[in-house]
Amino acid sequence: MPYAWLTAPADDVADTARRLLGWRLTANGVTVRISEVKTYFQDPPGCREAHGGGRC
Repeated sequence: MPYAWLTAPADDVADTARRLLGWRLTANGVTVRISEVKTYFQDPPGCREAHGGGRC
């Protein structure tokens, strides 16, 4: 099933993130609600938390 947020332009990241809040996702009998999103705009390399970086 196509979702608009999958093809949203990069300059609409903040708006897309806000729209995802409250969505419910279900897989293998477990449902979770999206309660937090993070957006990143051209952070310097290594800045993102996923890469072990701190806040920039």
